[in-house]
Amino acid sequence: MIYAGHSGFGIDLDPDVLANKLDVDDIADLTNKSRYQIFFFLACHSYLYYKDAYVKLKGGLKNLDIVTVGLSSPVAGVFHVVRALFDSVISWAE
Repeated sequence: MIYAGHSGFGIDLDPDVLANKLDVDDIADLTNKSRYQIFFFLACHSYLYYKDAYVKLKGGLKNLDIVTVGLSSPVAGVFHVVRALFDSVISWAE
């Protein structure tokens, strides 16, 4: 999952909030413990707001990597950061 936008002070992507907005299939995808997933949060302070919530959501770090931002994240250059992540993941998968 890739998200680039406002962190919403920890509310926008809070799993409990999303549970009320997503359909059952999307929630099942997020919580599937046997499926390897990368969560990439390009949003201000996303480490503080989302890291623990998504580790808890997946039941631990098995099959999970989380990329977050520690402080503020400028909008300029977002494309290059997302592209670098895609390139790295695709290269690793091949």
